Amino acid sequence: MEDHIRHFARAVMFGTLAGSGFFLLFSVPIGVTGILVDPLGALFIALFPILVCGAFVLPSMILVGLPTTAILHHIGDEDCKTYALAGGVTGLIIPIIVDGVWGMLGGTSIVLAIFGIISGTTAGYVWGGWREKLADTRQAWLEFEDEPAPAPRPKREKWLS
Repeated sequence: MEDHIRHFARAVMFGTLAGSGFFLLFSVPIGVTGILVDPLGALFIALFPILVCGAFVLPSMILVGLPTTAILHHIGDEDCKTYALAGGVTGLIIPIIVDGVWGMLGGTSIVLAIFGIISGTTAGYVWGGWREKLADTRQAWLEFEDEPAPAPRPKREKWLS
């Protein structure tokens, strides 16, 4: 169970960093310039893209990624590319839905959807890589169990009795 949590957190982390990386190119230098005036505010400005992107990636991984995992596990099609595609589609749709329902993004949903695709695809690819490796291991174990039992070893004679 600990491996699942660790790999889930890793997928969220990589997805968040991939989606916020472009914005970090601007926010980090701005934050660094204000570090002498207000260190806490400067840190907040520098890390703001990570906080915003993480606020979308984590709930998306929980609400979409985990049910997708359950479905793909059930049908036996846990493939890294499938998870990446599901993450990319989710990353495309979420900003458009948020903008349509609440109007929070001010019409920039298409631009943010590009970063959602990058973020979702990365998170899905990382999570899918773990799930694919896990499925391959599980399949190898099942194939091993289906093999006939090896013949018992002959008993050795005692040389010195």
